[in-house]
Amino acid sequence: MVRGQNRGVETARRDCILFPGSWLRRIPWPGELPEQLKVFKSKGQPFFLNHVNARQRCKDACMRLGMGVGAFLGVWFMARCMDHAPLASLGFRLDGRFVADGLAGLAVGVVIVGCMFLVELMAGWVVFLQFFEVFDKSDNFWMCIFWDVVFHLNVAMNEELPVRGWLLYNLAEAGMAYGHLSGIAAFLFAMVLESVFFVVLHLPSPGGTRPLSMLNIFVGGMAGGLNVLLTGNRLGFALGWHFGWNISMGNIFGRSTSGIPISATFISVAPHPQKEQLHGVGLGCRNEAMPRRGGVGAPTRVCVLFLG
Repeated sequence: MVRGQNRGVETARRDCILFPGSWLRRIPWPGELPEQLKVFKSKGQPFFLNHVNARQRCKDACMRLGMGVGAFLGVWFMARCMDHAPLASLGFRLDGRFVADGLAGLAVGVVIVGCMFLVELMAGWVVFLQFFEVFDKSDNFWMCIFWDVVFHLNVAMNEELPVRGWLLYNLAEAGMAYGHLSGIAAFLFAMVLESVFFVVLHLPSPGGTRPLSMLNIFVGGMAGGLNVLLTGNRLGFALGWHFGWNISMGNIFGRSTSGIPISATFISVAPHPQKEQLHGVGLGCRNEAMPRRGGVGAPTRVCVLFLG
């Protein structure tokens, strides 16, 4: 217990340096931090997700690469053979603006998750552990990051091109053809249906069936649709935004991305085991109660989108 008390004193001293003043209410950790982590880690995945090695992440990345290629070919086939239109008609245009939009979306995604991380850290919902953490010490940090970059690039492709590309555009066209809606009304209607489908895709994720999770993911789906609408019906920004959100949450700020395990992270944190409703459990920031507390949860996705 003396060791635990000393750690608590060190943590408090560090908090005074990092967060001067008493305007933020600190949430105390119950007991000795390492023991709490051991208890909750033994129950499964939610509280400590750095639990696979680089070899496993390589396998996961290769699987996602196959899914990404499959999604690309599937959408290409449907666009060419069913819609008789090129991929460019779905907003997938590989030009200079595509790169610029992608980089802008990447920056916005990282900034949003970074803001949420700072709120969590300053409120005491997560506790900083260390920089440049690798789960398996025999693995190379940068190789682990490389496989996660490959993984999340293909996650973005696998979800954005079929959902915010083919599905969104075809739903909008159906709304105009059969619902006699105007162009903007049809697109907004398609965004709602696409967002519901986006929620369904994330139901298997840890905490994905919680009402707050579903609401946050629905808002994320609507923001994804706005990404396409406000960039002139192009997918570059949406792809960069999706990738930036996932890679920063999982491999920069050490949080869960829909329960996906990681092998390395730039910043390692430990979520408070008794504050699941605040820091998002295994689903990460998509399952947080921060919007109710005036923080930077799901609504920030839309606000930063317009400000950016």
